[in-house]
Amino acid sequence: MHPGQTAADRYITSFEGTNYIGQLERVHTLLLALWEEYFGTVRDHPLSEYETDLIDHQLYFLSDALFNIILDMALDYGDSSFRGVGPFLEKAKEAEKAIECNKLVEKARKRQNAAKTDWERTEYKARVDALAALPDDDAIPALKALLEGGDKA
Repeated sequence: MHPGQTAADRYITSFEGTNYIGQLERVHTLLLALWEEYFGTVRDHPLSEYETDLIDHQLYFLSDALFNIILDMALDYGDSSFRGVGPFLEKAKEAEKAIECNKLVEKARKRQNAAKTDWERTEYKARVDALAALPDDDAIPALKALLEGGDKA
């Protein structure tokens, strides 16, 4: 609960948080089942290598799931203090650039395919190939210029 929350805020959060509660409950259930299976009962034999590997994979999976739930919650609530938020936002910015670059390359390929002669098509293809090979930060403005006609092949 955040300081200064109103009853209306808590009411809204109760509905938005339901998804997180369900996800957290599933992680808890799986962790409890894992503990009960391997550590909750008296064992008459040590864990096998297979069981140890299985526990390792299950714990890694559950830890990853828990991390992602907390990240989703932090993003939803605008909490930048969680360590996963910064890298997530940086990755999202890079993804936006990649998507924009791919769309521009696709538009350039359509223009390339619409060229009237084989020579024009070949020349335009070479230009688009060269621009597509650049890092997104360099390729985006160059592709825009090419598509706007400011940098013709």
